[in-house]
Amino acid sequence: GAREEQTVDLAEGDWIYSMSRSPVGDMLALVTGDGGIALVAASTGELLRRLSDVNARDATFAPQGDRLVCGCLDGMVRVIDVAGDSPVREWLGHTGAVRQVAVADSGNRIASVGDDGGVKLWDADSGELLLIDEMMTPDSSRYWPADQYAPGGPQPSFDKQFVRDYLEEIQWNKQPPVPVLPDAVVTRTREKYLDAFRRLTSRE
Repeated sequence: GAREEQTVDLAEGDWIYSMSRSPVGDMLALVTGDGGIALVAASTGELLRRLSDVNARDATFAPQGDRLVCGCLDGMVRVIDVAGDSPVREWLGHTGAVRQVAVADSGNRIASVGDDGGVKLWDADSGELLLIDEMMTPDSSRYWPADQYAPGGPQPSFDKQFVRDYLEEIQWNKQPPVPVLPDAVVTRTREKYLDAFRRLTSRE
């Protein structure tokens, strides 16, 4: 059959940044260029109400459909009651704008991606930060061999600290041009990453 189309009347000059459909399919949340959110009837295109002062860049419905999770231009993650204007809860998510948010099917976890390059996982009820990006890489997790760990000093790590230590030894002033690394430093750094990989995965 023919596909039925609906139009939505927004303010003159307004544009849609992102769109989310409610779980039951009866409502659309349109993030507009001014950072507001227009709630629209999916079947008719009728503008139901506007959520102002959200400063949103992205929004998605929670699984129950009664709340919107918003990634905002000011770095905030906001959870907003669809029936009200003010946030139910909010927390600072990123140092730059939050460009995308997602909610787990269970509704208890929120993921956010920021212009700062960060990917974070939050507890939807408390706003507690549960996880950040690169949590399983030696660069950010600072893995150390347990049998050689000694508090209070440098550790034999698996990350790029080895390269940093070399650059400190040659007293590089951290200005261009970047020094060329000797083959021995490159080889040893590679060996450290491979060692971390083998220990974490039991694979070669």
